[in-house]
Amino acid sequence: MSDIICIQGLEVQTRIGVPDEERKATQRVLVTVQMHTDTKQAGESDAIADSIDYDLVAAMIAEEATKERKTLERFAEDIASRILAEFAPTSVSVSIQKFIVPNTQAVSVSIVRP
Repeated sequence: MSDIICIQGLEVQTRIGVPDEERKATQRVLVTVQMHTDTKQAGESDAIADSIDYDLVAAMIAEEATKERKTLERFAEDIASRILAEFAPTSVSVSIQKFIVPNTQAVSVSIVRP
């Protein structure tokens, strides 16, 4: 069994887009991560050290947003890789939405990494 710690709709500003013109200014994106982990020990101890500190994860995502990229896919991979390496969940899913395509609410990429 795996529990989930979720950060939903974290708003960050980043330079992202395939055309150079699109990366000239930052744009708003929303990042959602789900980290599969066992939270039983933290539930019993009431200690953040026994869980994944979502505040630290959110700060890491904000730091990653300061790097320029062309694709949402790359941004999602970079976030997933760091979460797996630094916070050790059993798996992670990352979804990123951006608001650039006319006549749409958003475009998004979602990945799952073990």
